[in-house]
Amino acid sequence: MNNIVKFPNDYVPPEQETLSDLKKNIEKNKEIYINNVVDQHSSNLLANISLSGFNIDKDEFMKDFAFTVETIRSSLYRNMGLHHHFQEHIDANVEVTGIEELGEDQQMSLDFGNKDDE
Repeated sequence: MNNIVKFPNDYVPPEQETLSDLKKNIEKNKEIYINNVVDQHSSNLLANISLSGFNIDKDEFMKDFAFTVETIRSSLYRNMGLHHHFQEHIDANVEVTGIEELGEDQQMSLDFGNKDDE
């Protein structure tokens, strides 16, 4: 019987990942996840804006929309402990104001349902 195939002996086990490599890998996966979420939602939002009758083909609109999308991306990056270059701009130019300091006409309602519909 000479039909036995010899198993290759050149197997090298994979290197152990360092803690630093693991952290970089986690951060990269967070970036990929956030970018996918932002791309999905911004595409849907852009389509809905267009369906609502707004002209999205103007260069000025696309610049404003791109800025808005990057601001959302920056917010989600910060939420997940990642850095985005918009964060310095936001920190330097945006002041958080308590709702008690705003007049009723300046407040955004978070009640998305109509109470009469209940």
